[in-house]
Amino acid sequence: MVESTVIARALAWSRHESETLSQSAEPFPHGVVYRSAEFPDFAAVNLVRVAGDPGWSAAEAAAFADQALRGAANRLIIFEDVGAGERLRAGLGRLGYMTTRIVWMRHRGGPAPVRSPGSSFPGATDRVELREVPHAAVNQLRAEWLHEDFGDRDMADYIAQSARARARLNTRTIAAFRGAQPIGFSAVDIDGDGAEVGAVFVRAPFRGQGVGTLLTVAGIDAAGSVADLWISADDEDRPKDLYARLGFAPVLRVMDCIRLGS
Repeated sequence: MVESTVIARALAWSRHESETLSQSAEPFPHGVVYRSAEFPDFAAVNLVRVAGDPGWSAAEAAAFADQALRGAANRLIIFEDVGAGERLRAGLGRLGYMTTRIVWMRHRGGPAPVRSPGSSFPGATDRVELREVPHAAVNQLRAEWLHEDFGDRDMADYIAQSARARARLNTRTIAAFRGAQPIGFSAVDIDGDGAEVGAVFVRAPFRGQGVGTLLTVAGIDAAGSVADLWISADDEDRPKDLYARLGFAPVLRVMDCIRLGS
């Protein structure tokens, strides 16, 4: 059983990006509404976080989000009580929301990183090099990732806002190269005694070759000696199994519900 103090720290960290980047955090009877005019395309700082089960119907939840997030690019509702989110999942789906049960996992130890010559991050094979790069160096990879998730939407504004956001979140970016070509990256947010491997992406032609594992281990290494190192994953997809093999254990589950476009 996970200790209640660890669950509380996971819940606090799950709010970290919103708390750091939002310009306002307005409590309401069932949670908090976060807003940021500076980052209008960032769902993580323009959202409704619901702490318990408010007893809403799906239509009521959607109507509240429409009102609270008026002017934001998207509509995101996070149910911290995953049971409340599950109850509304089908109904929100019919209203155009994509729903994902997210598991937050905490690192409890794992394989020691194997360093490659001349690199401060784990090596892969003689064909893959990992090194820290500026945020903008992997913008094309971010665009590919966004295209996979969101189709042909124009994400240029999002990518531009991302550069400012990552600077405030103290993000370190590690890229995997084959020759001069970056084929994947991981990004690690660090704040005090906490950190998060917040993104791991590998281009489709290079998946299944261990690059994602190497980038995740590189992220673990880049986080350094923090008390809590977090990673989140789709609770119904395969990456969480990889993270478990690398020393992460489930702590908290929440329900993310997003509708693209205002």
